[in-house]
Amino acid sequence: MKNIISKTRKLYFYILAIVLFNFFGCLGSISYYDSKSFENFVNLKAFHLKFIDDFTYSENKQWDESKLIQKCDTGDLKFREALEYENEKLKKDINREKAIKKLYEQFIDDCDTLKKRAKFFSVEVSSDLRKEISDNYTYAIKGETGRLKE
Repeated sequence: MKNIISKTRKLYFYILAIVLFNFFGCLGSISYYDSKSFENFVNLKAFHLKFIDDFTYSENKQWDESKLIQKCDTGDLKFREALEYENEKLKKDINREKAIKKLYEQFIDDCDTLKKRAKFFSVEVSSDLRKEISDNYTYAIKGETGRLKE
């Protein structure tokens, strides 16, 4: 089950990345770089990876449902702030907003998985998640930096 979900999720993000890269390439002169959006992607990536680390099994950790709920709420707020920033700009970029929404969905999925299981991710699962998450944020970050004009 984990492998099917993970493979489906990876395929979904790879397709999204290809679409975004092609779209950004076509709109090079229309689309613009936004340093705050770049900062939001980088900060969300760091938070999401730390979240996975915090909820990866190790012998010295004890499961704490309230800590999970607090971290999920904090992440929810961070993603909402990033989306709100995008929604309030005069020059809106639907692709950037879509990328944030897809990353947000991934974070919520990770929270929901932990809540349902009520136990830490295994080291193996965590390693796979870290790679997948890192790759997905890297696509979004590259999409943003690709907007820089030389």
